[in-house]
Amino acid sequence: EDAAAGLYGICCGTVKKVLLADPFGVIVNNGWERLGDLTAPGAWMVILGYTLQLYFDFSGYCDIAAGCARLLGIRLPVNFDSPYRSLSIGEFWKRWHITLTTFLRECLYFPLGGSKKGAARTYVNILIIFLVSGFWHGAGWTFLFWGLLHGLAQVAERLLGDRLKRVPGLLRWCLTFAFVNVAWVFFRAPDFSGALHLLGAALTGVMDRPGSWLLHGVFAKETGAIQMLLPAVKPWMDLVRAAALYGVGMLVVLLPRNTAAAMEKFRPKGWQGAALAVLTAWAVLSFTGITTFIYSNF
Repeated sequence: EDAAAGLYGICCGTVKKVLLADPFGVIVNNGWERLGDLTAPGAWMVILGYTLQLYFDFSGYCDIAAGCARLLGIRLPVNFDSPYRSLSIGEFWKRWHITLTTFLRECLYFPLGGSKKGAARTYVNILIIFLVSGFWHGAGWTFLFWGLLHGLAQVAERLLGDRLKRVPGLLRWCLTFAFVNVAWVFFRAPDFSGALHLLGAALTGVMDRPGSWLLHGVFAKETGAIQMLLPAVKPWMDLVRAAALYGVGMLVVLLPRNTAAAMEKFRPKGWQGAALAVLTAWAVLSFTGITTFIYSNF
């Protein structure tokens, strides 16, 4: 069973990386290269695309690592627990990059006094660990600002206390997810000017259809084959590609059970093996060059 679960994790991680993270990465790179040409919907595609790219890239390689470890009889700690289903920023950080959060809590937050030295000191400690988290990812002002945003959000949630729980769950999810998306803009941006430009386009840009250039290179082989077999669908291909990619991406991040949880209760079935074999083969055939994991930079 461990071997089967390991293979399952490796296949799921490969699919996440190649069929989801990499296509989102193409859209994100296209958008950042032509910020001035983005419409409002196009800007939101870039923002949401990076949110999904980052998750699928990082959690994908964690799934591959966990699967390989299972083949050797080793259980690695869970690093992602469906973070984009969180209803608060505090919950998000209990689900996102759990090993880093645990390290910062055990080795920095607690030694600083944690929450045992009064409210004011607690808030200062929270801000410190998130500034350190930002600096850990990169020695740049945008990374520090990203960390500061998350620190301030956690302080605000503590100040609100139980009042936050009275807000309907769906609204809390929308606010949390929107905040995470906006914060990731500063994480990805080369500088503040670029981040503000993208956010400005998203909020005040022209409400027009995104340019076809934004999807250039996304599933290029598959798109060419479909258009050759079914020429009539060519005018709709951009819409179909975008809807399918973002629809599947959001479905996967919001599923009640993620890969790590599925591996724990995995029992091999014929249809699962066939589906994973097809998706893995598709992922292998989709390799178009050398790609790197985003987190290899941190």
